[in-house]
Amino acid sequence: MPKDNLNTEFEQIMKDTISPFFKGIGFKKKTLHYAKQINDIIQVFNVQKSQWNSYHDDLSFTFNVGFYNDLLFLESWDRKETTDFPKHYDCQIQFRLGQFLHKTDYWYKLSPRIDFKKVSESIESDLNKYLLPLFDKYQTLDSLSELIGKYNWIDNVIGPYNKISILWHTGHKDKAEKELLDSYKKALIPQSSISVINYPDGRKEEKKSKPLINQSFVDNLERLAKLYDIKIEK
Repeated sequence: MPKDNLNTEFEQIMKDTISPFFKGIGFKKKTLHYAKQINDIIQVFNVQKSQWNSYHDDLSFTFNVGFYNDLLFLESWDRKETTDFPKHYDCQIQFRLGQFLHKTDYWYKLSPRIDFKKVSESIESDLNKYLLPLFDKYQTLDSLSELIGKYNWIDNVIGPYNKISILWHTGHKDKAEKELLDSYKKALIPQSSISVINYPDGRKEEKKSKPLINQSFVDNLERLAKLYDIKIEK
């Protein structure tokens, strides 16, 4: 296979390894997104390419995993309509598969110096060894409360709205109320935000804003409190 365009190798992995895996377990596909309705949730998978890919010298990509529920989609973000094919960014729980493999972010890499066959075999192994058991275990909304309680790092990726809604609808209303009240108390404290720009040469640039109250965050917590009849002190 010519090495002048690594996208050819990437497309072969999609065609020969990734898509057959998901077709075999009943997922539907749209571009680089896969989704499957099971019980009261939709399981979601996404292949994400790096924005820094050269397609000649190297090509990196990673895997996003998600779990979606229509009712929570409407309530968590105050949406008016659901989506018939949710992407990972629509999900109440979303994370990188690398969190399970390496306890951190992980990107697969193609380059002229890397054996394409070994990358393909590694992906096939990871999908079967790590992703398949994950999808086999978490197949209902109730099971998602177990998922967020099992891994501490999920708190960093789930967001308070989604966590509150999941706990509320899975029989953990006391925990949902505590989560909402704690989040609301913190939301009233002005916070600085830090944006980070990562450059291909490894440099990082950080910009820090002045402390502000995120009014949109406060408003959404108040909306959820009203929806779930949770009393908050302003």
